[in-house]
Amino acid sequence: MRGSPLLRALLSFLVILFAGYPLWRLTDTGPAAAIALPAETTVAEARSLSIELTFTRPPTAVTIQHLGQEVWKATSPEETTEAQLTLPYPGQGIELVFSVAWPQGEMAALRASLRDPDGQTHERSVWGEGETTEVLSFP
Repeated sequence: MRGSPLLRALLSFLVILFAGYPLWRLTDTGPAAAIALPAETTVAEARSLSIELTFTRPPTAVTIQHLGQEVWKATSPEETTEAQLTLPYPGQGIELVFSVAWPQGEMAALRASLRDPDGQTHERSVWGEGETTEVLSFP
């Protein structure tokens, strides 16, 4: 046998110590970085929006919600109905929840044409049978 086991253990410890320091420096993330907070959001001012609803079959009830609040409701509307809504309309658009109750038995459709404050018309559709709820995004 060559050398003392205690001397070999001490030498191994020193090698690990000297090799470990550069490794620790490479993998250290440094002080915790500050979490970037989202920029303050500004509330868009309420604007008048015109929405036209066209049905293939007249429903028994229609409800439009925005951010969990009911903004328009009709029972037994005509095949074509128009509504004026006053809602905040930010630059990235708006999401409306449409709940429609059609008589059972046949598939039916709703076409929603929204005229934004800039005068552009955006069309979306909902297909369903019976009670249907769908979220429509208007840019």
